Amino acid sequence: MAALALGACGGSGDDDDAGSPGASSDATSDTGSGSASETASDTESGSESGSESETGSADPEPYLPVPASVTLTDPGTRLYLGRKATVAWRPRKGEVAVLQLRVMSVERTTFARSFRGWKIDKATARLTPFFVRARAVNPLRRNLGGTDVLLWARDDEGTLVEAQRFREKVFEPCPGATLPKPFRQGDSASVCLVYLLSPGRRFDAVVFPPPDGVAPIVWKGQPPAKR
Repeated sequence: MAALALGACGGSGDDDDAGSPGASSDATSDTGSGSASETASDTESGSESGSESETGSADPEPYLPVPASVTLTDPGTRLYLGRKATVAWRPRKGEVAVLQLRVMSVERTTFARSFRGWKIDKATARLTPFFVRARAVNPLRRNLGGTDVLLWARDDEGTLVEAQRFREKVFEPCPGATLPKPFRQGDSASVCLVYLLSPGRRFDAVVFPPPDGVAPIVWKGQPPAKR
């Protein structure tokens, strides 16, 4: 029998390098999944149901020091699932990691379906588990092997939820957010993160939190079907 090692089930993004996104005015389905075509535009025009331009104003100042060859996605950008964002964060003090990320799907599951053989206490059993699957590409020469991809969930009340960490090396239904070793320039990998939402809360969005005081990058919803 395995025991679920719970992390923080909610937060406000108070970490030195994490932002605190506010609640969105439009909610997404609890069962949103799938991905958009990689040949389509990565962003939609800014609107309540679309997303803002990745390029934004001319030569914006990056929120972290990155090479001149890197254009970070503007803070505050909203993206459909499957769209790409170029993000940067500090996995450790004095280090900056850069990744191209696509959040591909949000999958609602149950403990009975995905945690068979696990010992789940009563308090945990009241929570709702979700899997978030994403695709990461390393655009720079720095080896990011062993680095954890930084993504949070946000519920319909604007609460940030941290991904769970497990004592087991690999949780097979959702293998985790750690990039493989090595992970060099041009390498790509799929990651999967587990989130547990409080009773009565709905899954609203996936959030990348830039440093404190910088607006988050948000993925939610499917792009509209082409006519």
